[in-house]
Amino acid sequence: MLTRAEREVTMHLRLGLSNKEIAVALGKSPATVKAQVASILHKLEVPTRCRLIAWLHEQAERVLVS
Repeated sequence: MLTRAEREVTMHLRLGLSNKEIAVALGKSPATVKAQVASILHKLEVPTRCRLIAWLHEQAERVLVS
């Protein structure tokens, strides 16, 4: 469902990085990262960035437990 680039962004979001920090880490512009975050929120039907980060942590825990 998510593109490879969006999955890369989610890995950095999970660490709590800002769009600017993610942009630097991935060699992208902050505007590109902002658009990718918006796309991720839409695709996953998550209303806010904070909820997305919580959801990403929950998914990681499920993988570790199962």
